[in-house]
Amino acid sequence: MKKKKHKQRKKHKSNPTLQWGRAFLLALLILWIFKSGFFDLYLVSSRSMSATIQKGDFIIGNKLAVGPRLPITPLSIPFTHQKWLGFQPYSKIVQLPYWRIPGYDTVSRGDILIFNYPNESHYPIDQRTFFIKRCVALPGDELTIKEKKLFVNGEKTEFEGAELQFEYSIEIDHDLFEQIEGHSNINFPEKFDGKFSLNITEQQAEKLKSQKGVKSVRKTGSDRYQNTGLTFPSSPDLQWTKDNFGPLKIPAENRKVKLDQRTFELYSSTIRNHENHDIERIDDQYYIDGKEREYYTFEQNYYFILGDNRDNSSDSRYWGFLPESHIVAITSRILFSVNEEGVNWQRTLKSLTK
Repeated sequence: MKKKKHKQRKKHKSNPTLQWGRAFLLALLILWIFKSGFFDLYLVSSRSMSATIQKGDFIIGNKLAVGPRLPITPLSIPFTHQKWLGFQPYSKIVQLPYWRIPGYDTVSRGDILIFNYPNESHYPIDQRTFFIKRCVALPGDELTIKEKKLFVNGEKTEFEGAELQFEYSIEIDHDLFEQIEGHSNINFPEKFDGKFSLNITEQQAEKLKSQKGVKSVRKTGSDRYQNTGLTFPSSPDLQWTKDNFGPLKIPAENRKVKLDQRTFELYSSTIRNHENHDIERIDDQYYIDGKEREYYTFEQNYYFILGDNRDNSSDSRYWGFLPESHIVAITSRILFSVNEEGVNWQRTLKSLTK
């Protein structure tokens, strides 16, 4: 009997370039999923959270805690934000409503939040600039600031791990400047005539007061901000300042407010800009979307946000409430930090909660 000869199939040689390409695309997909739904890294580019968080810190954003927010502009180039190579890397043709996968935690007072800046209405929500600030009041809380001190629901409030800075007016003996500078960890201005202003912590201020040659160290007041309309809600009747603010009730989902002159001043911009309803006042009558209303019920939760550098921060005192729809992540740790000299190893893996 003749043995049957089996034809051997030719093995196709795999293309190394194609294999590497597939592996690269798979790695990008995994990274995109990880960044979108789990954790992300953010570079701090301002000093509004000094001294807790410093310019040059890379902080870890935990999206699982508050729950990942689904993309509002799904037609966008991955790993881009707002601008890329001089053009818009997303399309406004398809914009999905806000929706969030439930997280394992909720926002608490004192949490440091990463969020989209609410006052950039020319961008879709998820394309707005990332801000990093501290949540100091929750939905339903009543907030007051008296002479720079924070009160929530009538109680003076401080947060563990917060290294607050304030603006101080300082006067020193110019002849002893080098001696003073050598005994402090403060970055003094390069040129001054003995008087200058600095944003430092209260501990730094007390230490500076005790040094020879320091004539005075005092916190600056808020008189220069009176009646300028800079602070929320830009009402000349309230005359609130960054140092003396409130009392202000933070809106909460399903909370009903009676519409009157005061609530109109406090909440009309929020209803118009973040709840997307027309609101107007005509002869002491209030209209929502053209219909007369006596009450309004809020549709989402809001938060009050402050920077730890209290005299150098654009926060809720100026632009109002933070809508829940704008929250991206909670952060509690610095991954690493860089400055003019390179990596600042002392801040590597630094906790922000103690």
